[in-house]
Amino acid sequence: MYDLYLFTLFLKQIQAGLWIPESQLGLLGTAFSRDAAMFVVLQFFTRTFAGVESLLAVVMIAEEFDPDVRGRGIGAFAAIQSTGAGLAAELFALVGHLENGWRGLYLVGLGPLLLFVYWRRSLLETTRFEAHHKQQTWRAESVFQPIVNLMRMYPGRLLERG
Repeated sequence: MYDLYLFTLFLKQIQAGLWIPESQLGLLGTAFSRDAAMFVVLQFFTRTFAGVESLLAVVMIAEEFDPDVRGRGIGAFAAIQSTGAGLAAELFALVGHLENGWRGLYLVGLGPLLLFVYWRRSLLETTRFEAHHKQQTWRAESVFQPIVNLMRMYPGRLLERG
């Protein structure tokens, strides 16, 4: 959330620093950007990565937490995520007036990202996944079984037009 919120706070400075005309501002969505195109590409990958990791975290909570506290766990996760927006706002107050202050604050986000890469690489599978994996025997035909089941249960659906 830190990275996503920085964009909102620094849009005016990013536009000036990368010489982005007003007509192209809607295309934007980091500190290493030399031009608007590079900024868009980096933002695309950053946002995709953040979205996937957030979804993964929710799956981990859903699989590891007891049913009676899952909602609380997901709520706590969302609350922790929102602190990123708060941190971005606090740091913006310190350097928001600087022309290239936005680049420095994107660099601040790299520290936690490097830690995250380490944590992600050492993340174990959930106990629910491991238990399911032990019960499964992989066969080539098992990959296609969901499609076969769908065709058997709803044969006309593949021919219907939406």
